[in-house]
Amino acid sequence: WCELKGITVDQVFLEKGESAKTSDRTQLKAALAYVTAKGDIDFFVVHKLDRAARQSLDYHMIVASLKEAGCKLVSVTEQFDNDTPAGRFMGGILALQAQFDNEVRTERCKSGMVEAVKRGCWVWTAPTGFKAGRTRDGQATLYHDPDTAPIVRKIFETFAAGVITQVELTKKAKNWGLLTANGKTLSKQSIRKMLCNPVYAARIRTKLVKGEYDGNWEPIVDSSIFDQVQERLNGSSQAGLKHSSVRPEFGFKGFLICAKCGRKMTAYESTGKLGKRYAYYGCKCRGQTLSLAEMVGEFEALLDRLQMPEDYFEDMRVMVKKELSQAGKRAVELDAAKREAAAKLKREQEKLLDYLMRGTIDDDTYDSRLKKLRSQLLELDNSVAACDYEFQDIDATLKYARRLLIEPRSFWAKSNSEMKLQLQSLWCPEGMVFDKSLPDRTRLKANTPILSVENIGAVNSWHTRRDSNPKPPDP
Repeated sequence: WCELKGITVDQVFLEKGESAKTSDRTQLKAALAYVTAKGDIDFFVVHKLDRAARQSLDYHMIVASLKEAGCKLVSVTEQFDNDTPAGRFMGGILALQAQFDNEVRTERCKSGMVEAVKRGCWVWTAPTGFKAGRTRDGQATLYHDPDTAPIVRKIFETFAAGVITQVELTKKAKNWGLLTANGKTLSKQSIRKMLCNPVYAARIRTKLVKGEYDGNWEPIVDSSIFDQVQERLNGSSQAGLKHSSVRPEFGFKGFLICAKCGRKMTAYESTGKLGKRYAYYGCKCRGQTLSLAEMVGEFEALLDRLQMPEDYFEDMRVMVKKELSQAGKRAVELDAAKREAAAKLKREQEKLLDYLMRGTIDDDTYDSRLKKLRSQLLELDNSVAACDYEFQDIDATLKYARRLLIEPRSFWAKSNSEMKLQLQSLWCPEGMVFDKSLPDRTRLKANTPILSVENIGAVNSWHTRRDSNPKPPDP
């Protein structure tokens, strides 16, 4: 074709195994770089436009890149001239046609894969332990790899027994000779993915379709073994551990700090002569130990020292209400301004689309300006539009704050164990330092932030809804 047109071929770039769905292709990038570096190439010839790009945006980027280098995109089987308005219009139509065809093929391929999965077919690369094949009626399936399937089964059975860690299992898999299709040893992450993959129990789980489907191949491991492995991976086997942080007697675990060494004190139990168990807190430096009863007493003493005088709270209440009232007015004004700005940006979006339809601007200009408009709209949406929901009922929040600040010991003592953890983090976010050598043996950690109304509002919000939402928010 080039010879017929009197075009001298300077260089040929041949792509093998790379899809034109993206512009990030080795040979395409090399060809564009070659044109730019040479500077005297007149034509960039392709057999068909969809060989260069199957996305309209990619097509316009390629055309713009070639134009900067003084080069023109030419198709052997399609006629268009980017030097004329009609030619640019035709090129854009052809690019959209290529994109449409590509998207239709993709949708059909996806639909075909979904139907195959529902029939129990495996439509991807065979994972380690299997080989891809066909059933007697031609359906895609998997067969056991005689070399690796026994090792995979051994990996599942060994891990399900619960006597080995994933790190140790990875080492054993290497010693057993398990390799990937590329001849490489499996990493810890690869072993975990294998243990999580239901394909080994002849099940199919994919993002293409909801639910789980039975595969049409023989499983490498029984469903019972696979389910045991999942329980161990998810930590279900640890559910019965005694030293759970939600146990009331261990409510101060990780909260108490040893003044001697600076480390967090741990919780443990000790059995008395009559077999009764007692909770204690101690430090690894063995310098300080106290019982649960002593710990509760020390914390209540600290709360007494943190108690706010009544007149202080009244002054704070007046200031907070005044500030929030002013903040509410500012929020209303800000919200009105934001709505007006958003409406203006949306009108600009409509104008931009109209310009594109009329041909006043090209696709690249449209995409660039639209991206900026959307970014500005996103910034507006993220801005403060109204008062935070915690302060919609400020009187209730302040009433709650009064109990926290003026009656902290009583409020804490009447709370359940879960709420106590929330309150401890609220009053002492950095923990509580214990020093048995001082008269006041407990104190706040240095530079502990002052209790904020926002945190009080958050705890109040959770406390009033704890029946319907048992998980407390972050303090």
